[in-house]
Amino acid sequence: MTAYANWTYYVETYLGNQIAEVDFLRLATRASETIDAMTFGRAAETVDETTIDLISRAACARSSARRRTATPRPSW
Repeated sequence: MTAYANWTYYVETYLGNQIAEVDFLRLATRASETIDAMTFGRAAETVDETTIDLISRAACARSSARRRTATPRPSW
């Protein structure tokens, strides 16, 4: 499976800064799998550039959300 966003897109277009490069591919791949499940695989068939950009942004947002939930929180 190919992720809907790559590191370059994440930092240059999405302007993301919450995920380390070493973690990005893993998180983006999982986010892309979620998008495929939610769209019943139709996202992968998209050819419209505007829609592709929106899907890539969604993958970045979901990757950032996964990163936040994967980070242990202090137990004060």
